[in-house]
Amino acid sequence: MKRLNMKDTFNEVIETIKRFQSGYSKRNLENIDAFMADLFIIGDSTYAVGTGTTEVFLGSEKVKELISGDWKYWGDVKLDYENAHISIKKETVWFSVEGSVNQSFEDSEERYNSYINFIKDKLHSTDISIKQKLTFINWVLALTFHQRKDEKREYRWPLRLSGILIRKNSKWKFSHINFSIPKPNYPDERFENDKSYIDSYNEQNNLLKEYKDETNSVIDGFLRSFEKDIKGTNNLSSLVRKYFTESDTPYFIDLDNKLYEGIEKIEQFLKENEGRNMSLEIDQYIVSSVEDVSWITATGKLNQHFSESEFMEMSLNEINNLFDSKLSSKDKIFAIQRNISYALKECTAGEVYTYPIRIFAVILNSKEGTKFNSIQISCPFSWIFEGKLDSI
Repeated sequence: MKRLNMKDTFNEVIETIKRFQSGYSKRNLENIDAFMADLFIIGDSTYAVGTGTTEVFLGSEKVKELISGDWKYWGDVKLDYENAHISIKKETVWFSVEGSVNQSFEDSEERYNSYINFIKDKLHSTDISIKQKLTFINWVLALTFHQRKDEKREYRWPLRLSGILIRKNSKWKFSHINFSIPKPNYPDERFENDKSYIDSYNEQNNLLKEYKDETNSVIDGFLRSFEKDIKGTNNLSSLVRKYFTESDTPYFIDLDNKLYEGIEKIEQFLKENEGRNMSLEIDQYIVSSVEDVSWITATGKLNQHFSESEFMEMSLNEINNLFDSKLSSKDKIFAIQRNISYALKECTAGEVYTYPIRIFAVILNSKEGTKFNSIQISCPFSWIFEGKLDSI
């Protein structure tokens, strides 16, 4: 077998992601089987995670269903593959690449009918208070009842594609792909807002549990120890060095799709954010390994507490930040209304704040021991409404 240097490997990986991009650009459904055979490891070990809660596609045939659906119905995907973040360990590569996807919104009777039905379903819910129902309606109106110049509008939503490539027969092929969208100001699926979000979360976990056909005692112990320590320590510097590689530069990708690279940056993120409020569903995760590289897909929850005054304070701060943004005055008015409606809706659900996350992580087994080299966390994303992200 030809021995590749790092530059050759890097260029081959870029070319592989480029061919993936080409397939998404051409959307040739007649070529889907050839696309899969060229770029993916065919078999049950290959899987993909989409942007929605239950979008877990286990096995290459299910991954093909995801890609076929994307080519038929999704927007125009663009990946910045030339600037992909790539890590290489012998015959295994893990990568993360930023990009975007175009999404169309068009004023139509059908769309507004769907929003009416959406509101009706919420009003018939027996699991939430009247106040929650009313603030939910207000939120829906803030996101939908606004005027734009054109009846049809195109948005470019930020996107990240991460995954694993394995070298097979002198070619790099995907073993796992993971799509994610930055979270809105408030995550789409707060458990206290709707029981259906808990049901979707449990359905997702059942899929993973059924797929998990083997256990890895080393990874099990490592994850349980990490979850326990991250909640129980005030010494984050020691924790990060205990659980993250130092010789292989580690990185952490947060819910906003921002990448923190290096021990110091990861420590800074954990100090400033909600990392210690994370709980993992250890019994449902998927693990795959090639030599000293393992990668996992797991689910979990982030638990926070916000008083009503804290919600309002956050909302006021975000409104103040909008004044200095580059948005037009018209868009600032919409963003302010949307922001207030979000705050009111979230306040009515109480001070306990729980939402689901998915975790994609790479774990290395080396002389340093068993340690994370990368962790990415993301929230489920709903495509129903436009205008949820100022960044678009």
